[in-house]
Amino acid sequence: TPEEAFTAPIEGEVYADEIYKARSEGRICNFRYDETLPVFAAVDKGWEHASAVWLLQITQTGIDCIWYHEAKHKSPQYFVNEVTKAGFTPIRWALPWDCYTGDPKVSWERQFKQAGAQGVVRIHRTQNAKRDRVDIGLNMIRRVRWLESDCEVGITNLERFSWPEGKSKPLDNAYTDGADAWGHGMCAIKQGLFTANMKNITTRDIERDLMKGMHRKNKGWEVPSC
Repeated sequence: TPEEAFTAPIEGEVYADEIYKARSEGRICNFRYDETLPVFAAVDKGWEHASAVWLLQITQTGIDCIWYHEAKHKSPQYFVNEVTKAGFTPIRWALPWDCYTGDPKVSWERQFKQAGAQGVVRIHRTQNAKRDRVDIGLNMIRRVRWLESDCEVGITNLERFSWPEGKSKPLDNAYTDGADAWGHGMCAIKQGLFTANMKNITTRDIERDLMKGMHRKNKGWEVPSC
């Protein structure tokens, strides 16, 4: 149940089973994203490990992950440029809550704004941010499909993202930042930072249905395969 998901132990490859289900259900595939819908960017900051950006859309049927990029030792300007070169203009960029260093001259938040990113926000910090991010991701993931051709590396990161048994936090490796960036996107949706433009479906509907994993067939909420 949704309630059990927030209390069950997290260990091993956290999202691997759900990614397997997504493949078997045809939710990892190639499809044409909707150019009329707004695009949202979810970011995680790395350095020695790659920083990562996911691009998402909220549709009438769920959440589409349509593009992923990661790179080491790169600035916010680099990522804004890469997104622009790929043909996207996100209306909002969600950064991790701890991207602000205390020095406004070097904060990623300031650098993204200076690079021309629109609607830069930080996700709200919760009491147990790492655990909550994973819980939210697990409760939303069955509402998600991925554009395989442009998200292959990010999908692999999700598959291999690991929380070792008995540890208080995930394993910190090359897969972590991509998985964390995706989790920030799910948190941004839950926290209302990514505004939906969905006919006959309110933001409250989105949060309730995504968190409970309920189908809304009468409103077109069954996630399509390709």
